[in-house]
Amino acid sequence: MSTTVNVKLITENLADELIGAIRRASGVYIMTSFVMLSGVKLLAPHLKQALENGAEVKVLAGDYLFVTQPEGLNMKSESTVVKR
Repeated sequence: MSTTVNVKLITENLADELIGAIRRASGVYIMTSFVMLSGVKLLAPHLKQALENGAEVKVLAGDYLFVTQPEGLNMKSESTVVKR
């Protein structure tokens, strides 16, 4: 099995790039330094759709400089977007 990795520097309109990539992906792996409620609200419907389309979705989040918002984690954990 061959895997192609596309690397691209994105300096603006990150949400548009992410949403477009999520729509096309068979697997979505997000690693982020922190989670904010606004970001979860923005990406959740697209991640849910990816799951419904059969994609594997995994998110790894840290708490860099204590920026992560508990509300974002709560929404993520209570959502049908994330399967445990």
